[in-house]
Amino acid sequence: LQVGQKELRQTVGALSDNVGFGLEELASIVLPGVLAKEAGVTVKGGFVRRFVQTKLGEEELDLFSEGDRGGEAVAIVGEVKSRIYEADARRFAAKAARVAEALEATLGPLPLVSILFGFVVHPSAQQAAKDLDLLLVASRPG
Repeated sequence: LQVGQKELRQTVGALSDNVGFGLEELASIVLPGVLAKEAGVTVKGGFVRRFVQTKLGEEELDLFSEGDRGGEAVAIVGEVKSRIYEADARRFAAKAARVAEALEATLGPLPLVSILFGFVVHPSAQQAAKDLDLLLVASRPG
């Protein structure tokens, strides 16, 4: 029975990874248009996964790109989650602040455009994102 449970855990883990990476791919396709329309930001190139050394150690960004807003260079950072709640918005805002500080050392002082992208956005996340200056994008409305 333990062998079966181990195989089940591995299969579920692989499925979870595949769904996560699929959602990140969807975000990479959808977000340039959303950023242009909602934030006036042009994405330069595409999105990549990036690891940034912050004061808490190495932190992973699901989405990273450089962009332009009204002639000014910006850094775009994003996190992709299947479901986004208020706590997720707060955690990501804190992470984005740490990342902005770390990126300043390599890219200079660039304004940061922070995005949370998910399948489902809980209403609690919407007000938090607004308060924290995060762009919140659901892959499907509602």
